[in-house]
Amino acid sequence: MEKWRPKDGLYAAPGARFNDRCMERTEVFVELTDKSIGGDEYNCKISKLTETGPGAVRLEAACTDVNREMPSPETPVREVIILKKIDEETIFYRGTTNGKFKEPGARYSYCPEDVQRMHIEAKKEK
Repeated sequence: MEKWRPKDGLYAAPGARFNDRCMERTEVFVELTDKSIGGDEYNCKISKLTETGPGAVRLEAACTDVNREMPSPETPVREVIILKKIDEETIFYRGTTNGKFKEPGARYSYCPEDVQRMHIEAKKEK
């Protein structure tokens, strides 16, 4: 059985204004090849990936968050992120905040290819 991995790239919440959401901000990015995951306000370096079942992985990561006050926003904190496959384009994402699962999680869909290309080009320019 082939192991599932989400596609590397940008994801946004599906629904109304999905394309606009993809263009306006980075809700979630997944870059397993670079061992990173994050969004506009947080960035995580993945230290461990564990298979938790068919179409599901658990990521252990050190994350920084611009909204966190203690410790400072630049100080990495160990977090856990659960990713589950909903379909070929959609994942379920749930992560800890300060080491605890506080939010129920959310669905995110893979952004269109033109947005993915723009994101890749912007990264190259940095």
